[in-house]
Amino acid sequence: MKRFLPLLCRYLQLLDDETTADALRALASLTVATESTVSDILAGLDAGLIIKHILHPTSQTIKMYALRIVGNMCAGAARLTDEAVLKHDALGAIKTFLEAPEKATAALQREACWIVSNIAAGTFCQSQAVIEKGVVEVLMKTIEGSADHYVKHHWIHKLV
Repeated sequence: MKRFLPLLCRYLQLLDDETTADALRALASLTVATESTVSDILAGLDAGLIIKHILHPTSQTIKMYALRIVGNMCAGAARLTDEAVLKHDALGAIKTFLEAPEKATAALQREACWIVSNIAAGTFCQSQAVIEKGVVEVLMKTIEGSADHYVKHHWIHKLV
């Protein structure tokens, strides 16, 4: 696996959306693993590059896989969340992403909800970051504006 990470990272920097989506899909599959495996992946990966893809201008597929990778990173140990996500301002990217709901499908909003939930359920510093980044206010606006019952249900659950 470690031998392929540099290649996948190079693919993430290409301008070809299809290749980028395939590389992100592979990384998303790899990050559904044990904490040590995710740590190994993060050691050879630029998390900032993954987070940048959350704000991809056109491809919903690229956004979905980038969100899934970040979510998998946040589902592990607090150290992984700190190293891979908070250090690279994933909350800022997620907030920006959620502030433009017309560019996000309900599935993408649910994925973002899962990430925010995992970060908020982490350490005190991680929960504080969710508040300080203004993500709570964006969640409230999302609840008010979403037609998707599932999204509303999950946002409310995260706020409680």
